Amino acid sequence: MAQVPLPFEGKPVKGNPADKEEKIVNMGHAEELGKLEKYIEKILVSHNSLKKECENLKEKLHKRDTDCSELHESLESLHEERKSMRDRVSGLIGKIEDWEKSQKK
Repeated sequence: MAQVPLPFEGKPVKGNPADKEEKIVNMGHAEELGKLEKYIEKILVSHNSLKKECENLKEKLHKRDTDCSELHESLESLHEERKSMRDRVSGLIGKIEDWEKSQKK
């Protein structure tokens, strides 16, 4: 029955120094691959964290934009109300001036 090499372990050692050397090299590759897997996992965790933070910031920005829009509408309404009051007060002052002129005659 023939031996099947295990992943990252190279060929089975049969006493040939070249086979032993290849096994050592492949084990080194396995360690490097393990480090690469850990590094990629760390990057993915970081990416997911940044993605969530970005989504939270977008939600906050949307809420602030909505609040800002509401405040602009409120400010515009107050300006219109102020103008209306100014016009009414000017009208009343005009009536008082007309009344005063009529009293002097």
